Amino acid sequence: MADAAVEFLLLNLKQLLVYNADLISGVKEQVESLYNELSMLKAFLKDSTEKRSEYEIVKELVRQIRVVVYEAEDVIDTFVVHTSLQKARSGFSKVIHGIDYPGKLRIVAKEIRSIRKRMKELVHLRYIALHGDFEILPASISYLWNLQTVIIETTSRTLKVEADIWKMLQLRHFFTNASSRLRGPPTNAWKSGKDPLVRRNLQTLSTISPESCTEDILARTPNLKKLGVRGKLRTLMEEKGGSSLFDNLTKLDHLVTLKLLNDTFPDRPSSGSLPPLYKFPPNLKKLTLADTLLDWEHMAILGILPKLEVLKLKDNAFKGERWEPLDGGFRLLRFLQIGRTDLVHWKGSSHHFPRLHRLILKHCESLKAVPSGLGDVSALQIIEVYHSSHTAVASVKQIQTQKQQGLAINQLKLLIYPPE
Repeated sequence: MADAAVEFLLLNLKQLLVYNADLISGVKEQVESLYNELSMLKAFLKDSTEKRSEYEIVKELVRQIRVVVYEAEDVIDTFVVHTSLQKARSGFSKVIHGIDYPGKLRIVAKEIRSIRKRMKELVHLRYIALHGDFEILPASISYLWNLQTVIIETTSRTLKVEADIWKMLQLRHFFTNASSRLRGPPTNAWKSGKDPLVRRNLQTLSTISPESCTEDILARTPNLKKLGVRGKLRTLMEEKGGSSLFDNLTKLDHLVTLKLLNDTFPDRPSSGSLPPLYKFPPNLKKLTLADTLLDWEHMAILGILPKLEVLKLKDNAFKGERWEPLDGGFRLLRFLQIGRTDLVHWKGSSHHFPRLHRLILKHCESLKAVPSGLGDVSALQIIEVYHSSHTAVASVKQIQTQKQQGLAINQLKLLIYPPE
């Protein structure tokens, strides 16, 4: 077991440092550092004892600890044997064998440095990416206190986060593909009017459940730049007592990227709605929507988001046969993606999308045509069309011809799949 191996090696190192320091005089500093790092690993192993059989994440970390500890034990034992033999030799023999002793000392020091560096992928681990069938992120992950980035790819739709992110002082980015239910901070967090659990380092939370968008959680992540929410978005938008969970996003002044993924499995998603403009984060630049089934009239709200540059409408983000943008909207929009939709008629002109650089259409099989007025958008350089109607493909080709005839500075590039 890793626990016993760590205990045994710690005991040996302590005896060497206290009683036999002369045997390790050439590598004492390296051995002391190794001892300190092993002590931290011991703390992690102690906290994770009950979770090893239950969580593959912890099991893998313990396995890596065991491998490194055994290697360290071999290196230290070999060095002590060489040193003891050297000290036991007679004067002439010591001179003869002493010629290669400094070389052995350098090799051992190098090996210990290498082992210490690996203890740091463990003690000082900053980045961890895990792939598998995970339903729970165990509490023991919290004790990897130097973690800055956590990435979880799981086949599960939901992830219960037992790890206490409020203990992870260095955490900057937390990514999962599942809807992650976060633990709120302790109720007794406030002391002397100051909240010690504000995490100013945290920049990314994606994706979390709508139920996790509470004031207790988001008020303690004031510098959040990216937020992804996956789950029943009605929970996020629903007003109770004149306010909703979405209201807590308003205070995220640094938020530039927001993903709203409506996951109602096993039920079918139903029509949704958007909050008014003043409830959106004030500096939002990138917005992604999926399965929200919004009416196209809600695009009027998105059009007046003052700093919006990227809008990704994934499958079933909007529904309805007709979209006619209002004047004065999307002044800074550079990137527009429209996924699977039942849209048939799209009217628009250059003054609706004056800075559009790239347009992507995916599975817009009912769309008859892309507005010809987009040919007058001087910034437009790329249109990608995937599995859309023949008439929509023909319309983007016409736009390309239009730009060529107009001697536009930026020529339009078309990507069409499947190719005709």
